[in-house]
This record gives sequence, structure tokens and C-alpha cells, in this order.
Amino acid sequence: NPGNYVTLSAWINPQSLGNNEGIISYGSTGSPYRLTVMANGSLKFGANNGTDVGGIGSGEWQSASTVNTSQWQHVAVTFDGSEVIFYIGGVADPAIPVGSITMGSVSEDLWIGRDVISGNNYFDGQIDNVRIYHEKLSSIDIYFLATGFLASGQQGQTITFDSMANQFTLVPGIPL
Repeated sequence: NPGNYVTLSAWINPQSLGNNEGIISYGSTGSPYRLTVMANGSLKFGANNGTDVGGIGSGEWQSASTVNTSQWQHVAVTFDGSEVIFYIGGVADPAIPVGSITMGSVSEDLWIGRDVISGNNYFDGQIDNVRIYHEKLSSIDIYFLATGFLASGQQGQTITFDSMANQFTLVPGIPL
């Protein structure tokens, strides 16, 4: 269970767009969080939809920006209990204030490509590299996930991955 912080991130390639097509959805009778795509291409984030335990407040919010069909694009949303920020291609929409919400918890399945809460709506397309963080990633972190590069003006870093230790190491100061 996420506590009050979550970042949902994925690469998507929608073939068509319909309402509440699930990208990431946690729970089937209650959903502390879910990320879906709408018929107009906007993203929708829901918090505390259904009968989750311990949740205070609930709501659904939509992105101003939209995704396109038939192309791969990175999407993400961050939530910290007081605001929601959507990202498409590493670019942030304006923050949406949500008041004060405490996410509840469920002991149910995590769904990729399906939104059970809104009626078993399946994503029409491909989803890859799904990531769920129980923290609010920064806009720089999201930009890196979306592009693999650092933002303009950032000092270059090399990132190495040790598969035996399953960890990344940053080597600062090396230009990209």
C-alpha cells in the first residue's frame, strides 16, 4: 500500500482510445490509485475509488495534455496527498490541487492494462516498462524516465547498473 505518495509510470502505445482504459489499477472492489486513458486522449488519475480501507477523501482528475494513438509515449502521474501532476513525454501539466486525501489500502490484485473499478475497461494497445514508486518522483526524475537524458543545463552523469547487486550507481561530472 502506497501511504500518501505514489508515482505511476509506463510506456504506452494506444491503438484506439476509449473511456477509462486501464493502464495501472490497484484493486478491484476498492482502488487506492489508478491511471487510465480517456477517449479524448487525456490521462485520468483516481484516488480512493470504491471501498478501500482507511481512505480519507477521494477524487478523479484529468490531464490537460493528451496522448496520441499508434505511437509509443511515456506517461506518468505523481500524487502526494495534496496535488496531482500528469506527465506526457516527460513534460509536466500544471499541478492540480486535490485538497487533503489519505490513500486507503486493499489486499487485492494490481492490474496492468485493465481498470476493474470502472467496469473492466481494457487498454487497447501495448504497455511496457510499468513502474510504481511509493514516493513522489521529481520532474527531473520523470524527465529521465521519459527520455533517458538529463534536462537541459543539468551536469552530465553516467549511470551504471550492476546486475549482480541489482543496483544503479551514479558517476557525477561526466558530460553526456
